Amino acid sequence: LERVDSEHIGGGKKGKKVIRVAPNSPIAALMKIGHSKKSQTFVPEVVEGIEFVYCDCPGFRDNRGAEINVGNAVNIKTTVSYARSTKVLVLLNYDSLRADRGRGLRELADILVSLFGSAENLLKHRGSIALGISRVPKMDEGGDDPIELERVRADHFAELADLPPGCREVVQALAPTIFIFSPYDNGNDSWLTRDQ
Repeated sequence: LERVDSEHIGGGKKGKKVIRVAPNSPIAALMKIGHSKKSQTFVPEVVEGIEFVYCDCPGFRDNRGAEINVGNAVNIKTTVSYARSTKVLVLLNYDSLRADRGRGLRELADILVSLFGSAENLLKHRGSIALGISRVPKMDEGGDDPIELERVRADHFAELADLPPGCREVVQALAPTIFIFSPYDNGNDSWLTRDQ
């Protein structure tokens, strides 16, 4: 990983530092990783590793249009249908948890229900899903308290009265799978390290 000025990777604000996979990293050799706001993946890329086969899927809610989203969904479902077993890693931006009274959680539930075919099927296979929360600040907005995993669960995955019942059940089922990590291994006590 390397820290670079965001304007060098797709027109971000000058002086804002971001973390990205270094071009000469073994991870970069495995799969192409985009560093701009434009998605780099359309067809799921399948790469055989030492212990696992990895499938880098396009993001849901792709910013390239509705027809791309339909194509992404078809491609992902087709790819996953050929796997003997699957572990799904979903990354959700911390800011989307805080936006518009749970909109990010509603969209997450909708996407996963669509991917698994039904809420019942998703709940049946919830042990195969891990939900990583990305871009979590180390401290709260006042700078007084560190943001820990249990606080994220309590603040965003416990009080779900604003969510529709089916969505609420899905989000509650995913709450135990949540993790936070720092790519620089300088997270708070409950955050995972890179190796973990």
